Amino acid sequence: GTSARPALEFVNPLATAVVGDYAVYEMPDRKTLRYAVLGVNLRGVFFGTKHGARHMIAQGNGGRIVNIASQAAKTGFAFASAYTASKHGVVGLTRSAALELAEHKITVNAVCPGFTATFDGGEAMGARPVDEGAESILWAARIANDGPTGGFFRDRTPLPW
Repeated sequence: GTSARPALEFVNPLATAVVGDYAVYEMPDRKTLRYAVLGVNLRGVFFGTKHGARHMIAQGNGGRIVNIASQAAKTGFAFASAYTASKHGVVGLTRSAALELAEHKITVNAVCPGFTATFDGGEAMGARPVDEGAESILWAARIANDGPTGGFFRDRTPLPW
């Protein structure tokens, strides 16, 4: 669309926590799981979405919320059950928030940047360059008021469930 851009865009932090290489039956105690994985990857995104939305609603100009998901939200990974559950939660939260915030002209989308070289040596391991991984995030933060909401994207393309 050609609608004007909103006054505020909010991208939830790219922070990610993974607790080792554990099978679900070997996962460390509740406290580790709750705070290290679900606390960062899901609870942090929930509160970022909540407070970003409150600010946008108060401004009255609409806005964009972009949550960072993962390929794990689509397919899951062995020995990463807590991480996978947290990223599935991000996509579910995104879809629900999109429905709740549509009347305020706030779009809410999740982006899967793919395996991105956010650490030294990442590209040598086959990870995408950071600018390539970030491109869809920037796109989702800049879509028009009548653009997609409640979606899960990679490289500007919807990812099927």
